[in-house]
Amino acid sequence: MAKAKRKHPIPPTPFRQSEAQGQWNKVRGNNIAEYKPSENGSAWNIAKTNLTNEIKVRHYSKNTLQTYCGWLTKFQAHAKNKNPTELTDEDFKNFLTFLAVNLKVAASTQNQAFNAILFFFRHVLKKEPGEIKSVRAKHKPYLPVVLTRKEINRVLGNLSDPYHIIVGLLYGCGLRLFESLQLRVQEFNFDDGMLTVHDGKGKKDRAVTILPGPPRTFPAPAMQIGPGTDRTQDEPT
Repeated sequence: MAKAKRKHPIPPTPFRQSEAQGQWNKVRGNNIAEYKPSENGSAWNIAKTNLTNEIKVRHYSKNTLQTYCGWLTKFQAHAKNKNPTELTDEDFKNFLTFLAVNLKVAASTQNQAFNAILFFFRHVLKKEPGEIKSVRAKHKPYLPVVLTRKEINRVLGNLSDPYHIIVGLLYGCGLRLFESLQLRVQEFNFDDGMLTVHDGKGKKDRAVTILPGPPRTFPAPAMQIGPGTDRTQDEPT
């Protein structure tokens, strides 16, 4: 007796990142040589673990870790799963050339890949690549668009608190958006006109100058320090 067919077929096995993104053979419509994971897969797993350790020892950000591991996975696929110990400068150059010529990536993307693979060669493989500086892309000169003082005042004049405070700090103190969103009241020193930024880019602390002038009164919600937001964990009673 024939078995009844399933109405809902079993979904395929989910994509496994550990297999160097499965087959990186189609990127933006460009074909790349296929490879099949072989006995070198374990060597690459060890290399990726060592890369992760080297990045964490230097306390790089999580974004750097994810980016470098992602480029290493693509480099592994382009090298056809070649044993990491057998990689040469030519493999490095061929990968960067493929990105620039075949994929036509931006200069910033090419340089990001360059830095990731260079870090892998130096700190994981313990190899110093030869003369590959010519592969590094050059940025075109860029002139930023800057608002006038009058335009800035019009923007700030149409903002209500607490957005007015955040945008004012972005403009007046040169803060990044995530830095302004994680500020605490105790980090403002109006007597000396200083502002302390903790855990900024690169997990570094720095002090910036608050623009002179009478400080704008903070709204009540901005002065409240909720549970879990105060770094000192000493809320005033």
